[in-house]
Amino acid sequence: MTETGFFDANALISVLTTEPLGRPLDYRAPEGGCWTGAFVEVPLGPRRVLGVVWGPGEGGYDLAKVRPVTRVLDAAPMAAAMRGFQMILVMPENQSVERRQTMRAFGAELVLTPRDGGME
Repeated sequence: MTETGFFDANALISVLTTEPLGRPLDYRAPEGGCWTGAFVEVPLGPRRVLGVVWGPGEGGYDLAKVRPVTRVLDAAPMAAAMRGFQMILVMPENQSVERRQTMRAFGAELVLTPRDGGME
């Protein structure tokens, strides 16, 4: 990655998807490269999902298995301020595990309240 946040084609990048996985996943930058904050479509199992290029990939496993980004969406990149926000969410402890994982994946700190109060 260069100082400007551009990743050349086939560079290892980290993509935060819309799926409740709890962490970004590594992919290869597409032909033509992409910028940090770019909205992308990536393969996830048999499906394709949306995500945001979060930064350089972590590696640490068989790089031959890393799949490439399917396409870069024609949308303005997510600003660094949005990727660096700190969000504290208060929610009842009976919220689904998936919802909690999704919020944590996006960097939120969770404060759980007793389930008796609900969302009201």
